[in-house]
Amino acid sequence: MATKAVEYSCEKKLASVRCFDVGPDYVDKLQRYGELGAPEKVTPELEKTPEESTKAIEEGDATVIMLGCGGLTWMGGDRLPDLLKNKGYEIPVVNSLALTIEVAKMLVESKLSHSPLAYYPVL
Repeated sequence: MATKAVEYSCEKKLASVRCFDVGPDYVDKLQRYGELGAPEKVTPELEKTPEESTKAIEEGDATVIMLGCGGLTWMGGDRLPDLLKNKGYEIPVVNSLALTIEVAKMLVESKLSHSPLAYYPVL
């Protein structure tokens, strides 16, 4: 993730990049068994999301949390902001998957595209 930030020249805009050992396969397993989203089913692995978010705020001076994995988007609704609020932090949590979809919809509806001068050209 940090390497991509350098590649896209936005590393100076990041306060922190946090990674932890919860892959898409783990989230997929929870979804299959209907455990995702049930407050009583927050496992030690999933507790890492608010823990790492708190570290990003305290150690990296983060002012916004953006979840980088589409599998964690369920944390971006009220769940993660509420957990952070309980720790004394009122900070926006951006659901990157939902944001990406909304930006794509806006570009299509506006008949706009990105500029290849500012961003990588479409291949």
